[in-house]
Amino acid sequence: MEHLASSYQFVLRLIEDLRAGKTLRMSIQAFLAENHSDFAKNLLNWHIHCEKGQLSEFKIAFQKSNRSVFQDVLFDLFCLNMSGSSILEPLEALEQEMRQASRQQMDAHLAQLPFKLLLPLLFLQFPALLLLILGPLLFHLLKEVQ
Repeated sequence: MEHLASSYQFVLRLIEDLRAGKTLRMSIQAFLAENHSDFAKNLLNWHIHCEKGQLSEFKIAFQKSNRSVFQDVLFDLFCLNMSGSSILEPLEALEQEMRQASRQQMDAHLAQLPFKLLLPLLFLQFPALLLLILGPLLFHLLKEVQ
């Protein structure tokens, strides 16, 4: 979810900024000023390579880094924007896919949660409860035997 969260935040901010009439460059600079995640570092590298005109070198370096499919698509959209095309509609579609993927990740995590919470119950609380219930009974049973 780490990879999804920062890139999803950026996509939401970028859609909002594009609708407000801001440029991609302005949105990237504002996001980089506030964020210092791994995605922000990749975005900064892309921005630096783009300014120098070395996008092919960035793609080679980016393939080796830890990234998600959504980040690949996002950087492809940035390159599409550099060629002069509008990216608002594909960006909105990407945002919908990212929202769906985050919901699926949350559902999968929540599905595992009852089993993970059952272990402390079985190993810590159940023996204590058993001792509380059976303790007085065993105490009276030992008194009767003596």
